[in-house]
Amino acid sequence: MGRPKQLLHISGASLIRRAVQAAIDSEGHPVVVVLGANAELIRPELDGLEVHVTVNSEWSAGMSASIRCGLERLLTLAPEIEGVVLMLADQPEITGSSLRKLMLEQKHSALVAARYNDVLGTPALFSRDYFDELLQLEGQSGARSLIERHRDHVRMVDLPEATRDLDTPEDLAAFRGHGVMTDGSDRQAGSHTHDGKQYHYEQAYNL
Repeated sequence: MGRPKQLLHISGASLIRRAVQAAIDSEGHPVVVVLGANAELIRPELDGLEVHVTVNSEWSAGMSASIRCGLERLLTLAPEIEGVVLMLADQPEITGSSLRKLMLEQKHSALVAARYNDVLGTPALFSRDYFDELLQLEGQSGARSLIERHRDHVRMVDLPEATRDLDTPEDLAAFRGHGVMTDGSDRQAGSHTHDGKQYHYEQAYNL
């Protein structure tokens, strides 16, 4: 795409900043942002935001390494945390309200996933019961592989706004067609209420 896609701007904000702001708006904390190959280019986009940035030095090992990196940092910050929401940086229509819909369903299920276009995927909420499996993911296996493994236990939340992701130049062209994509300068979150406090984890991949 000519630059890290997290740096592409929509309505004046980069993809990464939009995603992190959605996490913050969900009123969960702490927010952990996982960066990878272009961490030093992307980090300035987070200036002024109350987040914890961690760099995945093993980003080339695949999505699973980013999940492990972020979850390990989260458990350092909040050892007693009971749940985590994983989200990506390339779903520009996800908002804090979208994430809160997942959080509200945790009382019904230990695994809550977004449903869109007959697919179950991210953003998704995993209770502590699934932390060991998240930490054991390998290679390109991401949150969706775990969701499929436990599909019979998933609480589904319809999030049509999760349908749009930006993976290819064609995706970008289609989004530009909606009149919201502009060029900017170059550059799976978790939440749970525990002891009256709400915690949040944000996963922002650097692809």
